[in-house]
Amino acid sequence: MRVVHSSVFASGLFEEASINSRAIEFAYYQTGLSDTSFIHITLKILQGRNHQQKKDLTKLVLDKISEIIARPLSLSVEVMDVEKVSYKK
Repeated sequence: MRVVHSSVFASGLFEEASINSRAIEFAYYQTGLSDTSFIHITLKILQGRNHQQKKDLTKLVLDKISEIIARPLSLSVEVMDVEKVSYKK
C-alpha cells in the first residue's frame, strides 16, 4: 500500500492529501488457466490528465511495485477516469 501511495504522489500529478489508497482481497479468483496469485491496481483519478500522464503514472506504479513483489505473481495496473460531474465529496 505504501509503495503504491508514495508512487502516486511521486508522479507529481496529485497533492498527497488528495490521495486515498485501499486494498481489497479476493478469496475466490482464477487467472487464465491457473490460480496464480495476482495484484491488480486500479488508479481512479478525476478526469483531466492527458494520455501521456496516465501512461507515465501506470508505468511508475508498476515499476515500483515490481521492485518489491516476489514472482511468480501476475501484476497489472490500470488508470480509470472518474467524471467530475458524477463525483461528489
